[in-house]
Amino acid sequence: MRVFERKTAPIVDIWGSCVSREIFNYNPSATVGAYILQNPIHTLWGESYPIPDEKILGTCNFTRRMAKLNFKKLAVDYFFDNFKGDFLMIDTCDCRTNRIHLENNEKYCICENISTAKTIKEYQNETHIAYSTISPFSIDLSVWKEYIKRFALLIKDRFPEERIIINEFIFAEKYLDEDGEIKVFEKAAQYHHQNILTTQITELFKTELPNAKLLPASKNPLGDTNHHLGLYTVHYTKDWYEEKNKELSDLLGL
Repeated sequence: MRVFERKTAPIVDIWGSCVSREIFNYNPSATVGAYILQNPIHTLWGESYPIPDEKILGTCNFTRRMAKLNFKKLAVDYFFDNFKGDFLMIDTCDCRTNRIHLENNEKYCICENISTAKTIKEYQNETHIAYSTISPFSIDLSVWKEYIKRFALLIKDRFPEERIIINEFIFAEKYLDEDGEIKVFEKAAQYHHQNILTTQITELFKTELPNAKLLPASKNPLGDTNHHLGLYTVHYTKDWYEEKNKELSDLLGL
């Protein structure tokens, strides 16, 4: 366990999504250590899928590596090998994603995202593998609870509960356009539906990890057309990130 010293900026490892990672790109008082993306709890356990490494694609080396963790079920090993920071931040944003069962077999469960979808499409064209898509909304809440219990035990094996930060968040319903006008997201109803699920799962995490630190959700966040990752309901305006950094500093006693 790394000894936390207030004289230096604490290191925060992240197992979550851009809704957590992006906070540290705006005047951060803490620095990011290791990061696992797009390996959510409902696709974390299963069997390694026998796809050749060279067939796993990504938008960049990082997303390709994250896709490999998911296909090969290596995220837990990666966690214990690389997460050595002072704190761990988690969020439930990727729990909104569909789960893909390769060969229609639940043991080969993959998170549906840009990288894995491209890999599956091209690999399916070559091999004609069958697969099914499972909505996260079809997963019973009792099953989510079991995923959370298992994940909580996993992360507490590396981080004391007091060093775990739950990043509570909500999807933005509106955004700033290029002229600075506030507009409603075209798929606002879909995002609202996803927000209900991720909020439920966050609440379950708060119950399972009662001594964890909580970075509370902001009311009425706005998306930003000019966000460097593009317009999306969890790509917020600059002032949102700056406010989150202030809250995080207070939370960590900096």
